[in-house]
Amino acid sequence: MFKKLFIFYLILNLVGCVTHTQTTKSKEQISAFFIEKETLYLLGEQYDYELTGRDVVNLDKLIRSPYMKNIVTVKTELSANNNNAFGIYTVYIDPTHLSEKEKSELMKVYWFNEITEISPNVIAMIKQTKPNWHENGSLLKRQYQAKGKLGKFKERNQILQAYTFPKTINVNFEHTVTSNEMMPTKEILSIGAAYLLLPVFITVFTPILAVMYSIGEVQKWGD
Repeated sequence: MFKKLFIFYLILNLVGCVTHTQTTKSKEQISAFFIEKETLYLLGEQYDYELTGRDVVNLDKLIRSPYMKNIVTVKTELSANNNNAFGIYTVYIDPTHLSEKEKSELMKVYWFNEITEISPNVIAMIKQTKPNWHENGSLLKRQYQAKGKLGKFKERNQILQAYTFPKTINVNFEHTVTSNEMMPTKEILSIGAAYLLLPVFITVFTPILAVMYSIGEVQKWGD
């Protein structure tokens, strides 16, 4: 009994853990969103997202401002590690028709930064919704970040009725799923094999040992 317990103890200590990681990239279709205090709720085709942070308040402040009409394009990115979600929302504003006071307010109050090197990807994004737009040397850029969790909202039907977009928004989504699997190490495999062969060892070698022992006894008495 003691031998069995000892071998079982060795098994528990020698079992290894293997981590499997799988990352998938896809397009998430966002059909509705709303903000409540410091929480942003997004409803997607694959998952629903609950994101929180100070930047959610700042984003809500921008949405309620008169500068929404000056936005030329936005970029939304979602990612998740298991059930932990992370969102980035990048806003671009064309300052061409802004006064110096308005431009200053966007930079000092709303924390926008002026960029003079505009990537071809951003220009292509702007052209999709504003085909007549022409680059005028600079844009104002602000990035909002928030983190939280993903799942499915119980009240999603009510939310969809109240906050559904006229047209769904396609968002880049990267999801990493990590799982752990218990795997035996080489040591435990060798111990397990030895344990399985133990009955064979006893069956084969016990008679031999008995004969050897009896021969030894005869020789001892013969001396």
